[in-house]
Amino acid sequence: MEALVLEFLSAENARDWAKWTSFLANDVTYIVVGSGNVVRGKNNYVTHMQTVYAELPDWRFVIETIATGADAVIVEFLGRGHFTGVHEGRTCTAVPLELSAVCVFRLRDNKIASVREYFDRVSYERQLASSVR
Repeated sequence: MEALVLEFLSAENARDWAKWTSFLANDVTYIVVGSGNVVRGKNNYVTHMQTVYAELPDWRFVIETIATGADAVIVEFLGRGHFTGVHEGRTCTAVPLELSAVCVFRLRDNKIASVREYFDRVSYERQLASSVR
């Protein structure tokens, strides 16, 4: 399980969307906890992540901690990059971001069936707000 998740994350950092997609169950669910953001289905998840990375073209993350349970892999990340896009009605250009996150990956039949992401939304908002002059 851990090896599968590590390959999946490596494909994400490389933006190898074909390989990344191959790890997903057709009915995968992606939830950003606390945001109300729920994405259902492989195609919707791929589209969502490609949109996210269009605003964070240089985003890379490193794994800080990884733990494996009976049917889940939990990964703590530290990500860095620059955000370019519209956030809460403001246009941001190359705003530096550094964020910590934890994802819980649940697997079924050697595919990722669900991802729950927890991240530091307060820090995210603070960093983007600092770009307003």
